[in-house]
Amino acid sequence: FTSLAVLIGAGGVALGFQLADPIVGLLITLAILVVLRDAAREVYRRLMDAVDPELVTRCEEVLRAVPEVVEVGHVRLRWIGHELHADADVELVYNPSPNSEHARWNLAALRAGKHVLVEKSFTMDALEAQAVADAAQAAGKVVMEGFMWRFHPQVQQVKDLISSGAIGTLRLIRASFSFTLADPLDIRAFEKLGGGASYDITTYCVSGARTFAGREPVSVTGWQTLYPKSHPAGGGADESFGGTLEFGDDLRAIIDSSIGQPFKQRVELVGTTGAITMNEPWLPNGTQLIELNGSAIETPAASHYSLMLEHFTAAIRGEVELRYPPQESVRQMRVLDALRQSARQGGIPVKI
Repeated sequence: FTSLAVLIGAGGVALGFQLADPIVGLLITLAILVVLRDAAREVYRRLMDAVDPELVTRCEEVLRAVPEVVEVGHVRLRWIGHELHADADVELVYNPSPNSEHARWNLAALRAGKHVLVEKSFTMDALEAQAVADAAQAAGKVVMEGFMWRFHPQVQQVKDLISSGAIGTLRLIRASFSFTLADPLDIRAFEKLGGGASYDITTYCVSGARTFAGREPVSVTGWQTLYPKSHPAGGGADESFGGTLEFGDDLRAIIDSSIGQPFKQRVELVGTTGAITMNEPWLPNGTQLIELNGSAIETPAASHYSLMLEHFTAAIRGEVELRYPPQESVRQMRVLDALRQSARQGGIPVKI
């Protein structure tokens, strides 16, 4: 532009128009001032972190599209050099790490001021679980073990049937869960990572027995079948785990679980006058049919995962009381600790 302007000015002077040169000079000066003004404005905007609001909205939309993101709060965009960086406030942490790392990352998140939804098992043992519960109380944050099965409507329906006396007095609970671990190098096969049935699907059976019994067992016995040392994951983790839970007053639970058997999930509740069967207690899919004394009771399809997340976020907001506080997970871990202790000692009963 300036080179062309100079040529025009020189041409004007050559043609006898003496004012051409100063006029062109003034135009060049104005053009430079306009460029400087726009540049100065942009520099100032970046220094003040000014960002087009449409970009902020777009970032929020992108975050909401991520499957793992439950809700998007405040998003801040700021300039660092010539690059635009985005910061989003993290309010909730979901912890799906290996079981051996649960306590570590639960504590780290709580100390950083975040709420935590953690995969089962809550921790590796009851001592770790209590440490997490204490940290949550100290931080004033919400932490919960992600047993989604408890939020399906069929669970409350079964509890209501038991309390109404539909099967008389509950005497026996049978809880089963098994599947075949397809990959021998799956993290659930490594003992050092908290692998094995007892840290995975056994937890469902124990949770179910405690839930439907409505109280804690007074003693347990356990048995286990371990992977051999020749196993690709190094052996030591329990491939199968089972046991009994004695709740007193003639109520007993029998559990069996395995990560080396065909898929099976089932809960039977036997009372003095009848029985209830849940055919899909842990992973319900579609409409559920609860069997009560030979008759079927229908429970509409529901997303137990969504119901769990909705409850958890409502508890974070203070809209509802947390249904399963961390002390519930501490009690769960005490039972699992006792079962594993009994299994290691050859099935000797262990009091809780």
